[in-house]
Amino acid sequence: MDSFLINKKETEDGVIYYVTGYFSQDAGNEVYDSVDEYLKKGKKKVVMELSDCQVLNSTGISILMDLQGKIRDDYSGELLFEGLTSTQCVALRVVGLIPLDSKPGKTPQGNSTKPLNLRLPPSKSSK
Repeated sequence: MDSFLINKKETEDGVIYYVTGYFSQDAGNEVYDSVDEYLKKGKKKVVMELSDCQVLNSTGISILMDLQGKIRDDYSGELLFEGLTSTQCVALRVVGLIPLDSKPGKTPQGNSTKPLNLRLPPSKSSK
């Protein structure tokens, strides 16, 4: 089992998952299995905050792709990413999880035509 920690913070219109460590199958499954709780309450914006995520591997990305389908198709919601490194940004661009013109950093990014009206608290103080 790879070392990871997932902290969640519910917001007015969604949930933020703060990922620390290694985002692979175990971490991905934890997020995937818990997101329904928020989506069923009408929380349609799911944010993956990856500032403290050292590794995002192909299995983790595959789970994020499935998660995006679930959020978008089953709940008409959106999956957003924040705190991406340049490597994570490239990987998520390649698989279509974020737009091709996305940049690494703290701006929430997703593959949505809706405006992003999500106010995110600083990741360090929210844990």
